[in-house]
Amino acid sequence: MIRDATTADAQQIAEIYNYNIEETDVKFENDGLKKEDMENRIDKKKAKDFPFIVCEQDWKIAGYS
Repeated sequence: MIRDATTADAQQIAEIYNYNIEETDVKFENDGLKKEDMENRIDKKKAKDFPFIVCEQDWKIAGYS
């Protein structure tokens, strides 16, 4: 299911984000994010009316955009 992200999704989104920083060469940053960092990013995007969506499968975040 694709839906709007909430700050409750921040931990799982940060885990996906941090995996890419730690395990791949595909990254825009060198340091991982904490749950609170991702919560702030979600809030900032939504405050500007930008979409922040997640793909959820079996009650787990499979991806985000």
